[in-house]
Amino acid sequence: MIRSAFNLTGSLNIIKDATIFSDTRCGSFNPLRYLTYTSVMFNKWMRRDNKRRILYNQYEGERLRWKMIAKSTILPKDITKQAKKTLHEDYPRDSSITRIRNRCNLTGRPRGIVRQYGISRIKFRELADAGKFAGVTRSSW
Repeated sequence: MIRSAFNLTGSLNIIKDATIFSDTRCGSFNPLRYLTYTSVMFNKWMRRDNKRRILYNQYEGERLRWKMIAKSTILPKDITKQAKKTLHEDYPRDSSITRIRNRCNLTGRPRGIVRQYGISRIKFRELADAGKFAGVTRSSW
């Protein structure tokens, strides 16, 4: 299993080999004991996409409210026009969800992403062949 987490220095922490077992001897469970980290530097497109994701999370609720007002057919036209103007002028363009691009968390590749794992098909195949994903095998018939 592979998970990823962004930090503020522009690098991506990747959690590898996160197969976690409970420690039956002492009765305590410490999942961090079984994790190993590596770090991957962002390229400029990954940094840009990360910035867009942060902006989206920051303005998501407000933009959604203004968008519902702008799309309403019940409200008067002048109110919907004002809502569209507010969306266009008061919020950054990058805070829109359509500006976010799915990218591989390991390499930054923009195409061929396996959504369930958040990595590209190439890295998915490499890691699946290495046995890093539980229950993923090559098909044979």
